[in-house]
Amino acid sequence: MVWRGPQEQRTAPTPLVLVTGGSGMVGRNIVRRLRDEGYRVRVFARRPDRLDLPEVERVPGDVQDPERLRPAMAGATAVVHTVAVIREGPGATYTGVNVLGTRNVLRAAQEAGIRRFVHIGGVLSSTDPRYRYGYSKWLAEQAVQASALDWTILKPGMIIGDRPSILNRIERTLYLLPPLVALPGTGSSRCQPLWVGDLTAIVVQCLREPRHIRRIYEFGGPEYWTYRQLLEFIMRRQGVRRILVPVPQPLMLLGARLLAALSRDPQVTPVEMQQLFMDNIAARDAVERYFGFRPGRLEDHCPEIRGGYERTPVSHAH
Repeated sequence: MVWRGPQEQRTAPTPLVLVTGGSGMVGRNIVRRLRDEGYRVRVFARRPDRLDLPEVERVPGDVQDPERLRPAMAGATAVVHTVAVIREGPGATYTGVNVLGTRNVLRAAQEAGIRRFVHIGGVLSSTDPRYRYGYSKWLAEQAVQASALDWTILKPGMIIGDRPSILNRIERTLYLLPPLVALPGTGSSRCQPLWVGDLTAIVVQCLREPRHIRRIYEFGGPEYWTYRQLLEFIMRRQGVRRILVPVPQPLMLLGARLLAALSRDPQVTPVEMQQLFMDNIAARDAVERYFGFRPGRLEDHCPEIRGGYERTPVSHAH
């Protein structure tokens, strides 16, 4: 038996948090915030080498492979699960990653004796199978709720942050066929941009405060924006002029299907186009009510469009 001095006996080990998908836009910001808050952090991702934080542990793997998850869980006290595909690709489907992958992570956490589990869901999760992405997110949330873990489900709306993010995709539409830009319907569908730094603060609070256990939170930024307003905002920031052309939903969906048939990485997929006609909002005061602070406004946090247009690849996962 090794004797430890009084100071060593009083010092608790630093908690180790496993972040799945820690190299994506959401994941890497959560990793950075946890590190800055004094946690030890381990990243589980397909390409953890993309993370530019040398002091963070890395375990390469895919949530669809349970065997790779087991060693990633060793010694961890909590899991923050961010992995989700927003568009499908070879070997990465909504069912395989968003649903079965989440179940694999839950099972591995339970087998490792981990109790705390924070799941990043989304406002667009849906009980309707016609909305394939939203339905997969809903099924994942159902799996989390059915587990025996001390879970929290966070359901943010549109998350904005460093490149690449959804604003880049909207920005790219300005340069597809100038001077025209197709507007989904009347452009009246609403979103609620939330700065990723505010999401990371919420994650830390959920890990630290037991009152958030077994709670589900829907939230977004402090303002509602229509799709038309977002386009006009980006045009002002870019100093460009475009003619916004309203296009009915059936024609927009047909165009998205054609793009998907012609390109391996289309500007927008049919599933994503379907979502552009849906409101992606929660209560405007949700962050203040649940977490005690006011989130930042879009105008204060938009570095990805300050330096001009860049053809940044679309992110396929968190």
